[in-house]
Amino acid sequence: MKPLNDSNLRQSIIGINPNWLTKPVLGEIFKDVVNISRSARAYGSAALEIVSVATGNLEAYMTPRLQPWILLED
Repeated sequence: MKPLNDSNLRQSIIGINPNWLTKPVLGEIFKDVVNISRSARAYGSAALEIVSVATGNLEAYMTPRLQPWILLED
């Protein structure tokens, strides 16, 4: 796979779990990023969102934590 290009947040579609937007501190941080980005998506699967970043369909996936069983291996 070739390296991904740098992107401008205002032109980026990002993946995010919308539940984090309801948390007091994290919600404020994530809300700013979501508002600046072109659009936000929630696929409901961290694995799908990570693959979407790797294939260039999303510019980023944001989550403050993943469960230990959601890991990518080479």
